[in-house]
Amino acid sequence: PPLDALTHFSHHDARQANIAWHPAEGVKIVDWSWAGKGLPKADTTSFLIDLKKSGHDVRPYVKQYFNPEYALLLIGFWLGHSIWPTRTDDDTVRLHQVASALSAYELLGEV
Repeated sequence: PPLDALTHFSHHDARQANIAWHPAEGVKIVDWSWAGKGLPKADTTSFLIDLKKSGHDVRPYVKQYFNPEYALLLIGFWLGHSIWPTRTDDDTVRLHQVASALSAYELLGEV
């Protein structure tokens, strides 16, 4: 996207592994290294995709919190990275990237 479209502060990796929740403390971002300018609803889009990938029904939240443009960017990113070689023989991260791309694609049909 053009730089002037990046109008929001975003984490860019808002998924379950990077968000901590405590009943008394609330929600906390775990890893801030991905933070910077982003598209509207980028973080909620990432989080909804991650929840969908984990088997949760996020359809009630898609219309309000999902950014299709950002989802398309993520799909390209994940598919592109999914064919990269890994440092070890463990392809788990690559399988998660493909699963995330498929979950994002499925959510595009809900918009």
